Amino acid sequence: DIDPRGIKTIALVGIGGSGKTTLARYYARQHKASVVAEVDAETNEGLSDSFERLAKILSTTEEDKKSLRKIQDIGFVKERDKQILLFVKEKLKKSPKWLLIYDNVKNFKDIHEYFPYDSGAWGRGKIIVITRDKNIQNNSYISSMIEVTELTPQEKLDLFVKITGSGISEQYSSDQREEANTFLKEIPPFPLDVSIAAYYLKMTKVPYEKYLEHVKDHHQDFAAVQENVIKEASDYTKTRYGIITLSLDNIIKTNPDFSSLLLFISLLNDQNIPRDLLNAYKNDIVVDKFIYHLKKYSLITRESTSPSLTSPLFSIHPSTQEVSLDYLQKKLDLKNNRELLNTIV
Repeated sequence: DIDPRGIKTIALVGIGGSGKTTLARYYARQHKASVVAEVDAETNEGLSDSFERLAKILSTTEEDKKSLRKIQDIGFVKERDKQILLFVKEKLKKSPKWLLIYDNVKNFKDIHEYFPYDSGAWGRGKIIVITRDKNIQNNSYISSMIEVTELTPQEKLDLFVKITGSGISEQYSSDQREEANTFLKEIPPFPLDVSIAAYYLKMTKVPYEKYLEHVKDHHQDFAAVQENVIKEASDYTKTRYGIITLSLDNIIKTNPDFSSLLLFISLLNDQNIPRDLLNAYKNDIVVDKFIYHLKKYSLITRESTSPSLTSPLFSIHPSTQEVSLDYLQKKLDLKNNRELLNTIV
């Protein structure tokens, strides 16, 4: 339903590779809308290019196309982008029940200028915001949030068989399914990871054991092949290792203290980590900021708070912890720098 402001906004939130964009596109194909458009919200260039493409889609008459060409001829980039934005607003207002998908939103403030929040200016429609940032649920423009979580074991198997069996599930015997299930227990339960494994195995014909060896080694050549495999199969280009290490790198750039906190939680059991344990290592304000940034990249899988708990607990995914430890061992040169480990101990 459309809220009183005339615009309904839903945020799809989850770690990279969890299938948020695929889910949004599936909904868009089923949805009856006057206009359906996807906006690349990752960068300013992506935003402006997306709105220029949307302006072309909305130019249905010769008069519209003539007006748009005049705008595109404006030499000053900021003014041209401003006029394209106004053009899109005007056209959407005349096209009720539109649907816009804002993909890969990092910071809401970066898209605020391009975000429809006033039906008086934009008309009535729906918005899907795709982001890794769980903190977006606190944004007043978000009507509701759906967290895209892990696949169930059956969903993992179904996806794996669909790819490796070319969509013919009957090609798999019960023994083959059991073997595949055992293999998939070692693969992170997200569509990206299952798809990469399936396409890689289908292409190279390597045994399950060899693939798992490559995954644990985190070799650059293997990662490059994985990226090529998924790029050929879809428009996605990131692997699990790439997604997590890029997130970790961004977190560390925010605050130097975060590198030692990341190492700390990479050495603990990944489930039910007590906040008080982190507070004992660093002060609680630093830990609050640290938790905020973990949520920003959907690296926390679960939080637990109750009167019976002496300290709030949080959990991370085992694959996140494994990649984090490998990444930090190299980045912090832990073989030669034992002081940080000694401090944690």
